Amino acid sequence: MRYGRSLADGGARLRATATTVYLVGGAALTYLVWGPWEGVDPRPFSWWVISLVLAFHVAVGVVIRRWWALGLPLAWAVISIPADGYDTPVATQIAFQTLFLWAPALAVGVAASKLARLGDLWAKSP
Repeated sequence: MRYGRSLADGGARLRATATTVYLVGGAALTYLVWGPWEGVDPRPFSWWVISLVLAFHVAVGVVIRRWWALGLPLAWAVISIPADGYDTPVATQIAFQTLFLWAPALAVGVAASKLARLGDLWAKSP
């Protein structure tokens, strides 16, 4: 099934917007919350904050629907390099956590959106 140009452009625009929101949101979290408070106050690293960030990653994965989204946490780490940190730079922490937190959460979102799309296609087939 082929889609018109406007649907393809809308999907690309939506992915670009989601990528921008992800990077701006990640930078805001890094520079306004994690960078200044790392090593000083443990509350910004509590389980509910991490849970919200994980949910954000899943949502971004659902919207982007492409496997290249798994590389976004590394871009987040790169733009977080100047944020520094108390003992370990925040960018290093983000890059390390990518393997077991951020990339798997994005993968869950991407896989869920692809499975939902597959289910839609199966439901429409005769």
